[in-house]
Amino acid sequence: MPWSVPVREPSADDLTRLAAVQRTLQRLVMRASDQDFGGLSLDDAADAELHEADRTALLEGGSARLGIYRRLVRATFIDTLRSEVPMTAGQLGARYAPEVHAFCNEELPRSPVLRDVAFEFVAWATPRWATDASLRPWLGDLARFELLEFDTHCGVRGTDVKTVAELPADRPLVFDGTCRIGRFDYAVHELPDDESPLSEPRAERHGMFLYRDPGNRVRRIVLTPVAAAIMTELLVGGRALADAVRIGTAAEGCTLNTAVIEGISVILEDLATRGALLGSTDSPPPRGHALWTSLVTATRVPSGI
Repeated sequence: MPWSVPVREPSADDLTRLAAVQRTLQRLVMRASDQDFGGLSLDDAADAELHEADRTALLEGGSARLGIYRRLVRATFIDTLRSEVPMTAGQLGARYAPEVHAFCNEELPRSPVLRDVAFEFVAWATPRWATDASLRPWLGDLARFELLEFDTHCGVRGTDVKTVAELPADRPLVFDGTCRIGRFDYAVHELPDDESPLSEPRAERHGMFLYRDPGNRVRRIVLTPVAAAIMTELLVGGRALADAVRIGTAAEGCTLNTAVIEGISVILEDLATRGALLGSTDSPPPRGHALWTSLVTATRVPSGI
């Protein structure tokens, strides 16, 4: 019989002590310090919640050990972020590491999954960058686009939802699990991959639909703002097709007409051919749902789909 270590359920006191240690380490990682990360200690009142045995264990190696721990954690964040948003890191240049340190000083990641750190960092940094005149105005778009591509690479193919091939207007559509969508103000997808500081993307509102093809290559489809609004309601909002078209066109200040419906139909047909659109849910529509054709009005011509 193979040898094994017996499992012991932690007591309430054990969990309380563990939580106190975790909070203390979190404060240590967040604490601003000089460049060599030295001088950290647990001698302040903020760490008084620690059990005495845990305090002794943490201080056993001296403040230098705590400084090394802080440096390792932050260095891991810096390296992980750079692997997920390399062009953004390149555009920031010498400011990249200080930006990550500023994030750690103020927030720290909340997700236990390391790859989520970049998403939390970009959510924190984008408003900050938007008001910094020394940075390019499209830097936030670039970071979000890089994360969108990264997330597409990580997406799990397929779906657990039972689908039918038809696309009735009164049911939500089902997309492959690798599909993602984003909306941008700059054509950052046109930037070269060499991280050239002289490159400038066009200012142009648009959407970007991404998915992985059967060869696991990420494919991009550029969408107009109207199409992006509709596709966001379908993919992210999970709305029925007719509702997505109605809400998406209204959000862009457009009125539904046959041009919009024909345009979105072409997009959906293309996605189905590519294998990105799998069909619609097979659940029955609610009674009294408005018909697709009843949503068509032509009070004015919307901007192009």
